Amino acid sequence: VQDLDPATLGEFAPLFQEATRRPDPAVYTEALRLAKWDLAREFDAFDDYVRNKRYLERGLAPDDRVPLLFLTRWLTEQMLGLGESTQGRIKRPLMRECLDRLEPRLGDRSRMPQA
Repeated sequence: VQDLDPATLGEFAPLFQEATRRPDPAVYTEALRLAKWDLAREFDAFDDYVRNKRYLERGLAPDDRVPLLFLTRWLTEQMLGLGESTQGRIKRPLMRECLDRLEPRLGDRSRMPQA
């Protein structure tokens, strides 16, 4: 995270102002799902998921909501930034493919010991 401005953090402020635990691997998996929907402009699915707290059905806890939304936004912004930095050569479908390729690697990282 670069250029952290505490005045604009909004609901994400607790993630940076308090000592927080690393999100469970399931949070990362669900963030990838939401980021892919966002990139595909599947706004109805995204909205339904968040509004109806579908993350609870996927095994996440209520306090996972803020990290989930933060990771989703971060992933989406990284992919859109990649598109911009390549002058649009990397389009949204390829961005989604990139996230698809990242997902299997989450399982490997989740088994790594924490420092």
